[in-house]
Amino acid sequence: MMLAPLALSMAPVQGTGPDPDRFSGTAVSETRGNDVEINFSNPALANRTIQVFIHDGQTNEKTIKIKLDGKGNGKAKTVVPDWDVMILTEPSSQDHVIFVTERH
Repeated sequence: MMLAPLALSMAPVQGTGPDPDRFSGTAVSETRGNDVEINFSNPALANRTIQVFIHDGQTNEKTIKIKLDGKGNGKAKTVVPDWDVMILTEPSSQDHVIFVTERH
């Protein structure tokens, strides 16, 4: 008996996993050494200060705090590190990836 190949999809299944990307408006590509503004929005976390874990998926990591207003919106600036990628992680959001480019 011959089995058909199994096709795998990387698309998320509706209704599973974390909430949508709450870093809307945050860059998806930025240059090393530049400032990048991290935008975050989640009305359920209004008037709170959140911690955003920033890492490269390997060994580099740092944390920033963002104070959210009464509507759950906030932003903070940080310097783009000398990594290939910045991954922003916060428990109520999907991870947001920023690809890091070289200075020209």
